[in-house]
Amino acid sequence: MRQFLEFLDKNPAKLTKTKNLTLKWLDEFSRATGILGTIDENGFKRHNQQEWPEVDIVAVLADIAKLTMNRKGVKIITKNGREYLNKDISGQINILFGTYWSRLDWRYLFPYGEDKNAAYYLQNGREYILEVLRNFNLGCKGGQINFFDFSEILRQSLDLRMVNYLGEDLPDRIRDCVREVIVEMFEGLGLFECSYDIEIKQYGSRQLEHKKIKSFRITKEGRRIIGADRRENISGRIIPFNMLENNRN
Repeated sequence: MRQFLEFLDKNPAKLTKTKNLTLKWLDEFSRATGILGTIDENGFKRHNQQEWPEVDIVAVLADIAKLTMNRKGVKIITKNGREYLNKDISGQINILFGTYWSRLDWRYLFPYGEDKNAAYYLQNGREYILEVLRNFNLGCKGGQINFFDFSEILRQSLDLRMVNYLGEDLPDRIRDCVREVIVEMFEGLGLFECSYDIEIKQYGSRQLEHKKIKSFRITKEGRRIIGADRRENISGRIIPFNMLENNRN
């Protein structure tokens, strides 16, 4: 977010008719920061703001938190945005996490399935998610948390389901939802440090790297945000860890 706001402060962004950042601005931001290129991870050219997902969610959070505003077809930084830049890391995380956790519709991050989809039910289970994270952090003593175990607990406890046109369950898509809606957002906010397995896939003459999340560790800021020192169990729905042993990939 800091790089986005600092660049926007010096380079107000002209918007498209759909109020998205223009490709020209995105390309200039990409080249100036080195964050992203005009080619995505699959080797295809990006065509709009949504195809820069890391920038897209930052722009959306900035708008919701009123760190930016649109004026006469141009996105500019606000007084709140400049105040954000003057805050310490914890203060910045508080603003971004609060915006993501309480004000963003999580279906924006995972817009698949029915209207009340897996992301919708995850968002309704936010306090339970914090309980699960606190329990995992305690059980792992601040170490690595297996992603499959974490996602499986949420899938079973919150009864998350996606089905195909044959009515068959798609548990892998639920794990995709947990990854995109929770883990990647926490990682982007500096609350998780993730470990990945790297897979090399061949696409014609091209070899591309694909990351598959293996585990994550809750950072110091993450432990502060989730209230890791809390011990009470509000819902009573935590699945004992040994129930997962037979479900691991």
